Amino acid sequence: MKFIVLKWSMYAALGGAATFLVTNLFFGFEIGEIVGYGGFLFFFIFIYLGIKEYRDKLKKGALSFAQGLKIGVLIIVLPSVLSGAIDLFYTTFIDPDFFDRWYQYEIGKAGSGLSAQEFEQLEKHLNTQLSMFSNPWLHFLVMTLFTFLGGFICTIIAAIFLQKKEKDSEPGL
Repeated sequence: MKFIVLKWSMYAALGGAATFLVTNLFFGFEIGEIVGYGGFLFFFIFIYLGIKEYRDKLKKGALSFAQGLKIGVLIIVLPSVLSGAIDLFYTTFIDPDFFDRWYQYEIGKAGSGLSAQEFEQLEKHLNTQLSMFSNPWLHFLVMTLFTFLGGFICTIIAAIFLQKKEKDSEPGL
């Protein structure tokens, strides 16, 4: 079990890290957001394949929902922590102006379609997010939990699809 979890966890972590870096180095915020959320597809694929391998190789084709959930959660822990660490490293050392540029992008995206009161609420919301992400521990925690939550949703879906009851050893009468 440990080998399966570690193998698929590493694949998911590497896929997630590659998606993050390519997105932030080569795409703007608009496309980057789409590609970033699409990165959860990596997590789903690797979680699914990890649970499937566990079911087929170690459980002889049988898997309860709880077992699938356990394996999926174990698989997503490493990518979640790595995601938080990479995001923090990137925004601190590689692109320290990231959040200032993001703020300007969000303000520009809102455009002139907002009333003065709505614009003020948007600025307040964005400033709250900026202050939250200026704390490195909170930044790391938020990004780690965000990734974990997405991976957990992927885990639930995969566990539902992959659960399979044991076959009866005796034919029914």
